[in-house]
Amino acid sequence: TVTLTDTSTDDWTWPDNAVTVNWGDGTTETKNAGAVFSHTYAKHKKYTIVYSVTDAYGTKVSKKKVVTVKF
Repeated sequence: TVTLTDTSTDDWTWPDNAVTVNWGDGTTETKNAGAVFSHTYAKHKKYTIVYSVTDAYGTKVSKKKVVTVKF
């Protein structure tokens, strides 16, 4: 299981559903800023997680992280 906690900051109020996590296995999760995301993988392999934040003006920033799942 992989858990991510959003700690994004901005000068303005975040819109609803500002944060999206693509878990790299076909699963995507969208929540409000400050949310905790958790995902359990079904297969042993490497996955690229893409974490994206969109502010009130539509500016989107994404970060990628590769994780290796071992059982």
